[in-house]
Amino acid sequence: MAKLFILLCLIIIVGGCAEQSFNIISRSNSAWERKTDLLTARDEIDAVALNGKIYAIGGFEKTGSVTKFVEEYNLEKNEWKFETITPIALHHPGAAAVNGKIYVIGGFSKGWTPVAEVYEYDPISDKWTKKTSMNFARGALTVAAVNGRIYAIGGMDQNVLDILEVYNPNYDSWEVIANMPTARAYAASSSVDGKIYVIGGRQSENGNGVNVNEVYDPLTNTWETKKAMPTIRSGLAAASIGNKIYVIGGENVIKTYDLNEVYDTKTDSWSFAQNMPTARHGLGAVSLNGKVYTIAGGLSPGASYSNLLEVFTPSN
Repeated sequence: MAKLFILLCLIIIVGGCAEQSFNIISRSNSAWERKTDLLTARDEIDAVALNGKIYAIGGFEKTGSVTKFVEEYNLEKNEWKFETITPIALHHPGAAAVNGKIYVIGGFSKGWTPVAEVYEYDPISDKWTKKTSMNFARGALTVAAVNGRIYAIGGMDQNVLDILEVYNPNYDSWEVIANMPTARAYAASSSVDGKIYVIGGRQSENGNGVNVNEVYDPLTNTWETKKAMPTIRSGLAAASIGNKIYVIGGENVIKTYDLNEVYDTKTDSWSFAQNMPTARHGLGAVSLNGKVYTIAGGLSPGASYSNLLEVFTPSN
């Protein structure tokens, strides 16, 4: 076990190595499968799953321009199509699906100008509707949906933020609620059993990042600190299946990660699953039909792009 711990420290030495033990699931890539590439290579996107389809939203293209294109992936046909275009071009947006609609929230536009705008997309009518803006303009936020409400967490304007706002689609209204304990941007989030877990991120634009794991309970409007992620990283993605959250990819200032670290919300413990075949940051991740879909993302830190769709099937 000591040799294994030292090896893990060497693997993640840039991010740091915590004095704790982790379960090791097979490192084989046999649980990963590459599917049809996106039509557009991009990074700094967000992605949502709705009605059995996946939507890739926003981001930078290879030209360095910010895209308005939303691509839709059909699982049965294993193919992408251009579904629609967002009302404004955005990178580092947040997105969530609630009540059959997709909500695109915040992000950066016109260079690196943070925005507070919220747009609702109805895939059935192919119609966009501008909704009430957030109270705080920000990009590089993370967004999660619980019980029909949408939570916009952290992010940055000129500073890294600890702000938490909740959106009620029924009333088209925002409310500022309990601040996150650790201000951060470029984090990942996922909801399990009615709670929102916010993992990783960084506390400055060019910083190395954090491995903080904090959970928010909407019923009590309180935060709790949980066991830290094994590896410090930001620009990562997360998706949950059952009581497990798969935290995938990311970056620090000198490398991009292929890591697939798994947080068990029942036991407050971490394990390592099969690494993603292609290291990426600024990617999207969604869970659908017991699988995790990892979408686009940059191949190296900073401005880089891919059109990859790699799918992970957990062994349990």
